Amino acid sequence: MTRRERQLLEWIRENPCISQQELADKAGITRSSAAVHISNLMRKGYIAGRGYLLREAPYIAVVGGVNMDIGAVSDAPLVARDSNPGRVTTSLGGVGRNIAHNLCLLGEEVSMVTVLGQDSFAQSVRENATAIGLDLTHSAVIPGGRTGTYLFIAGPDGDMELAVNDMDIYEHITPEFLRQHGITALVLDVDNTLTGDNSQVLEPTVQAWLDEMRAAGISLTIVSNNTAKRVRPFAERIGLDWVPLACKPFTIGLRVARRRLGCKKSEMAMVGDQIFADRMAAGLYGCPCLYLMPRTNHDKNKFVLLKRKFEPYWIDKYYQKGGKLYE
Repeated sequence: MTRRERQLLEWIRENPCISQQELADKAGITRSSAAVHISNLMRKGYIAGRGYLLREAPYIAVVGGVNMDIGAVSDAPLVARDSNPGRVTTSLGGVGRNIAHNLCLLGEEVSMVTVLGQDSFAQSVRENATAIGLDLTHSAVIPGGRTGTYLFIAGPDGDMELAVNDMDIYEHITPEFLRQHGITALVLDVDNTLTGDNSQVLEPTVQAWLDEMRAAGISLTIVSNNTAKRVRPFAERIGLDWVPLACKPFTIGLRVARRRLGCKKSEMAMVGDQIFADRMAAGLYGCPCLYLMPRTNHDKNKFVLLKRKFEPYWIDKYYQKGGKLYE
């Protein structure tokens, strides 16, 4: 789809009864040119028929942050409390945006749920989204808010000496915000997520959180790589459906859970503590993931212990990009 076709399609989504002349006037083109673009959209399957009946194609939803990264690299060793000559660059970042950007480059239809401020950085985000075909219609603009910003200063060797992140705007991404944007179900890991490794004890704070999610109308189910012998007693005690032997990071467990929940991929999110199981499974399946720090440091499974050795690198990357830990 060309940039002009995408622009016309967005206007048609806003007003399915808009005329070709009105489209032409908004785009600053002739009516005949607008007709050609509409014909191309019909041929490509984006418009299903007269009256601009739109065909909703499958898409990937990304829930996460969008930052403006500001980087400064000095020409010589940094001198404290002084002005250092060097180079300053700006670029769009944020883990969520980077994932969405690369998916768009791979030709996928992507919709991103995030929050933006009312500033020039947000305008840059929207211009880039239009250029790559990233849908931001489900994102929110916070009145008076500042778009997420990450500032770092590095020496001539490129090693970071100091960084400041302004991520307060992401406090607006709450469970209520997610529910308003279509997240109606959560798929929950067990070990080191809801409880400790191999534990059958549910802490009161976790029970309160589960009750809060249920009261908000969020559907819940357990998807665990562990056996039925381990998962069943815990799931039945807290009143949740369960899927054992999920084989994460493969997606079979998420597929079973989604069928039981009766929701779309974009309407459910994975909640778990392992990057190379929960987070990767969600990414492969195309649903959002809420990554948690492990509840304990006492993993008993040797394979899990092996995977844990590779997690600090990616967690450090997250923090270097301005990521925050929420409690």
